[in-house]
Amino acid sequence: MADRGDGSRHRASYVIGADGANSLVRRRFTAPFRRDQLSIATGFFAHGVCSDEIVIELTPKPPGYIWSFPRPGHLAIGICAQADAGIGAAALRDRTRDWIARTRIAEGAALEPYSWPILR
Repeated sequence: MADRGDGSRHRASYVIGADGANSLVRRRFTAPFRRDQLSIATGFFAHGVCSDEIVIELTPKPPGYIWSFPRPGHLAIGICAQADAGIGAAALRDRTRDWIARTRIAEGAALEPYSWPILR
């Protein structure tokens, strides 16, 4: 039996939750993911700069990658690494900031930080 949000209830044989690694459905019905099941994605929205290029650079330590994806009115620039790799979001953002400076991909942009977990 499930509450539909409007006070009514619905009975179903299955519930499918496609709402990401922080899934409300998963939190209601099962245990949290272990760190070895997650990756960390963190970086910056670079407001005020645009591009039509997707840029990806693989990183060896920790294994992962840095990206720049064009979005309307800004770039999404970030890094992804395994959550159990021993490096936190702040250190990964520092690596991203260094990459931005080295590549000059977002000169003059206002950088807005972001982070989220990814299920591996």
